[in-house]
Amino acid sequence: MMLNRTNHESVISVFRCGVQGVFSREQTVSEFLDHAEHVRRGIIWAGRWQTRHLLGALKSILAPSVATAVGTPALTARIADIFCDADRLRDTSCSSPLNCVDRPMIGSSRTAHFPGIQFVFLDRDGVINRKAPDGAYVSRWNDFHTLPNVESAIAALNRSGKRIVVITNQRGIALGRYSRADVDSLHAGLQEHLAQYGAHIDAFYVCPHDREQCDCRKPKTGLLEQAFRDFPQITAANSILIGDSLSDIQAAHRFGIPSILIVHSPQSVSSDAKKAASSATAVVSSLFEAVETCLF
Repeated sequence: MMLNRTNHESVISVFRCGVQGVFSREQTVSEFLDHAEHVRRGIIWAGRWQTRHLLGALKSILAPSVATAVGTPALTARIADIFCDADRLRDTSCSSPLNCVDRPMIGSSRTAHFPGIQFVFLDRDGVINRKAPDGAYVSRWNDFHTLPNVESAIAALNRSGKRIVVITNQRGIALGRYSRADVDSLHAGLQEHLAQYGAHIDAFYVCPHDREQCDCRKPKTGLLEQAFRDFPQITAANSILIGDSLSDIQAAHRFGIPSILIVHSPQSVSSDAKKAASSATAVVSSLFEAVETCLF
């Protein structure tokens, strides 16, 4: 079909209907499939017209700050999910599209490519190093164990000119388990360790507070706000957050930047992990995979 200014509004209308439908929590399987088809038509049309028209349609549906920040990569990832979900529903007897939609988020990677990223925000525990058992904290370098290939991933980001900023909740400080000086000493040890691999972290931002005592503990956005003030060249369009928890993904979502969730053990996940996976722009198994498949 030839698309021009006369009929492009009608195609946008179809796309808008599809997007509203696939994000709806109240729909039958048949309705979901119809919505996915509407989105498919819009994407096909975008290839012949301009993707910016689709993003314009999104802005009228989603929060403007979110629609502007996530941009085409996040839209592409979500559209890919929609097609996979639709195909799955056609081949199964699921009674609800939401039951089937939630399953693929955990258990396999869901990647997207993010061009133009210059600033990479990393959570610390669970992304760079192994998390401590529940109720315990990583407070000394001797207890800090990097995850596989983390050094290579960070070195690759450094070589590409991307800046790496760690943002980490450290509630143990508020609980008196360790001090801010202990955290700074641990981070100095991490920098020395990374230097052996030609790698480094550009900045660390730490929340030392207990729950509900500040504006910087993730999922609140205070740490991101601090970094944006300190690095004026950061924008929502050139930054991304990589984390392993719901609070990480929620912080990114609230701040209007894309996110990558790391899921280490897809066979055993919590309800929070499922929520995080459904909200993240992409899902991977490690920092190395995130860097290799999403950022290059």
